[in-house]
Amino acid sequence: MEIFTDDLLDDSSSLFAVEEQTYDGEVNMLFFHHHNHYEMMYMTKNARTFHIGDHSYELNQNNVVLLPPYLAHKACGIGSSTKRRILINFKKEFLEGFLPDPALLSIFNMESHIVEFDSETREKVRAAFEEILRIYLYDNFYKEFHLKLALCKLILLLNKKGIGEKKIPIDDDIAKKFTSIAHFINNNCHSKITLDILAETFEIDKFQLSRLFKSYLGSSFVTYVNTVRITRARRMMLGGLNNVTEIATTNGFDSPTHFSRVFKNMTGKTPKQYMLELRAEGKGE
Repeated sequence: MEIFTDDLLDDSSSLFAVEEQTYDGEVNMLFFHHHNHYEMMYMTKNARTFHIGDHSYELNQNNVVLLPPYLAHKACGIGSSTKRRILINFKKEFLEGFLPDPALLSIFNMESHIVEFDSETREKVRAAFEEILRIYLYDNFYKEFHLKLALCKLILLLNKKGIGEKKIPIDDDIAKKFTSIAHFINNNCHSKITLDILAETFEIDKFQLSRLFKSYLGSSFVTYVNTVRITRARRMMLGGLNNVTEIATTNGFDSPTHFSRVFKNMTGKTPKQYMLELRAEGKGE
C-alpha cells in the first residue's frame, strides 16, 4: 500500500497539530517529503523503517523521531502487525515566550534523529506524548496554554536524554537562508533551477551552497530538486493527468525521456507503469 502524507499544518497560519495514527500491515511512503515545521513522532506499538536523508533507521516501539524543518524523510512499514504512532508538528513561533531557551530546539539536530530511552525515561516520554494528545483532542480549558506547557516539558525531558549526543552544527542565519531556498525550489520546480541560480538569488557562494545542502535539507541538491519534482508529478497523476510530456515539462524536466529516467530511478517504475497501477486501483481517473 502506498500513501502520500500531507502536512498536519496544511494551513500556513497553523502553528501546532497532533495526530494519532493506527494502521495494519505495511504502509509505505513512496517519496521523501519534508515540512516547514518541527516534527516529533513517538512509536507506541511495533516498528517501522525510517529513512532520513541518505540514512535508514529501524524505529522501534517507544523510540522517538525528532526532525527539524525541511529535512527530507519517509517511513516504511515492517511486517503485517498493527502499528500506532503519535505525531506532533509545531512551528517555532508556537513556543515563543514559553520555551526558556531557544537553544533547546537543537535537540532536533542530533546526528541520528532517533532517540532511545531507558525504562524509567521511556515511561515519562510515553506519558508526555499521550498527555499532549489528550489535551489536543479533549481539553478545551485554556487548551493552547496547556499544550504549550506540556510541549515545553516534553522538550526539556528530551534534552536531558540528548546531553552529550553529537549534534549537527546549525548556523541560524544559514538555516534561515536554506529555509528560503527550500521555499524557492518548491515554488519554482517547474522552471530551470541550478546551483548557480540559487547562489546568485540568495547571495551565497556556490561551493558553500553545494557543501552545506545535505546538512540543512537532508540530501544533495540534485536529489532534493528531483524529489520535489517527482512528488509534484505523482500528485498530478493521482489527480488524473496521464500525459507524460505535459507532466514532464510542467515539472521542469528537460524532456519526457529525462523525466521517465528520474521517475524510474526514484520509484522503480516508469511513469506509464505507475499510471497503469493507479488505474487498476481505481485511482488517477
